[in-house]
Amino acid sequence: MDLGAEFLQAWFREREKVEIGIMLGLHTFGATMNFNPHLHLLITEGGLTKGGKMKHVGFIPYEMMRKKWQKEVIKMLRKELSGRDKEKYRKIIEKAYTNNPEGFVVYGPRNKRKGGIKQQVSYIGRYMKRPAIALRRILTYDDKMVSFKYFDKTEKKEKIETITVMEFIARIIRHIPEKNFKTIRYYGLYSRKNKGEIDKILKIKKNKIPKKSWKEKVEAGTGKNPLICSRYEIEMEFKGQVCLKKGKLVITYAKCIKARRRLEELIGYESTRKEKVTEGRRKEIKNRFNEYKQPIEGQIHLLAM
Repeated sequence: MDLGAEFLQAWFREREKVEIGIMLGLHTFGATMNFNPHLHLLITEGGLTKGGKMKHVGFIPYEMMRKKWQKEVIKMLRKELSGRDKEKYRKIIEKAYTNNPEGFVVYGPRNKRKGGIKQQVSYIGRYMKRPAIALRRILTYDDKMVSFKYFDKTEKKEKIETITVMEFIARIIRHIPEKNFKTIRYYGLYSRKNKGEIDKILKIKKNKIPKKSWKEKVEAGTGKNPLICSRYEIEMEFKGQVCLKKGKLVITYAKCIKARRRLEELIGYESTRKEKVTEGRRKEIKNRFNEYKQPIEGQIHLLAM
């Protein structure tokens, strides 16, 4: 990932004399969840000169970069491999040259989408964050076999593959990143260390974006309120949560005392705790108990168990 960013930054510094901003995403998978590591990059359309002005660069001759990118990747591999591994993988690395006479793939055509740059950025933004396989691609599952569809770029047509459940799981988990590994990174003008300085140069005013609840986010994306009960057509409210701990159901959250009472009824809770009670505490318990005896009005929804 760092090599990909440095490769582009060096090109812009040498050819255009500008510092660019890069948002870079790593994908390790291909269409069939095979191991196919590659990078997706969103970069600024030009960059910042030493004089602090933005210079527009509308086109990158990406096909010319292929041989140079191939050279840089293989150079990195040789540097990172130990002495024994260098000899072990020597023939494979040599084949990387002979089997790819035009170099490794670098692809960055002009935007052809009808919606323009905004639609292109929106599409790539979603694409960079996507998982190894989307749920809509899984066609059938019968406890033993899984069938899924994929697009074959070589033959340019949609195909269906059927594999065992264990093979399916194996293909997915190889793409789970290590803990704390960042699959999306920012470089140049977009890096954290440069952000404050760049905002000053470009006189960017920060507009505070109001925080939205998960309900509002879902509603904005789907146009539907996720808390509307399909049976009773009323809005549900999260009142409490019960989890299994050491073989016992335990209330981990209750919004109010009525919710706690209902949850205790559901899980058959019996208090065995004994405590020393002061006179003040006794009155507090009595008052709470009187409230506790009140009948529960309506239904408590979204009791997560």
